[in-house]
Amino acid sequence: MPTDRERLERQIEALYQCDFHSRLVAYRGGDTFAPRFVLGRSRAGNLWRLQHELPPELAAELQALARSEPVTANFADPPQCRDAARAVLAQHKPVEAEYRGPAFVFPDLIPDPGDAREITLADHEAFGEHFGWLATELQACGPAFGVLERGTCVSLSFGATLPGPCIEAGTETAPEFRGRGYAPRTVAAWARAQRNAGRTPLYSTSWDNTGSRAVARKLGLRLYAENFWIR
Repeated sequence: MPTDRERLERQIEALYQCDFHSRLVAYRGGDTFAPRFVLGRSRAGNLWRLQHELPPELAAELQALARSEPVTANFADPPQCRDAARAVLAQHKPVEAEYRGPAFVFPDLIPDPGDAREITLADHEAFGEHFGWLATELQACGPAFGVLERGTCVSLSFGATLPGPCIEAGTETAPEFRGRGYAPRTVAAWARAQRNAGRTPLYSTSWDNTGSRAVARKLGLRLYAENFWIR
């Protein structure tokens, strides 16, 4: 069973392409630009990565800030190094974006997924207007699991990162069908399949995504870390 810090390391490996020196090169989700500073905080220790294009002197300053960040279980407050890291990065170029959010691990007993089922290319007629992208992306993000209403998929969970020892959940529900309890069922079905395949399923979101955090709460997920990055 991996420690929480090991889960963080595997999550970063799944999310980002890194060079030989573990510096961030690109985001594996299709975005060309990786964050310039990534900090994962867990009760078992912190983990950080820097973008490969940062000047050496700025990278050294950020490394020192990351090393000084205390280990904590209080993820509600931002990292103590946040403002200082932003100031260092601003010397390189203006800060474009910042992200903070909780990361969860599934319990030993994953809840019953109910009527959620695997969605395959044979279900192409059920993709509908909401999930037409599955026709070209299912092979990369599958297996995917969904809930159908009147023959059309209205809620879906899939792999948001590359398959590895750990894999992140991606989930989406058509706007008019949100709040009906579909997402927890699809996430549960996806997580069971990943665990059966020998992988550790993970789930993360942003602090302000109340709907996604409600899914984690309904499934009894355990908060194990916070993801923080600055681009």
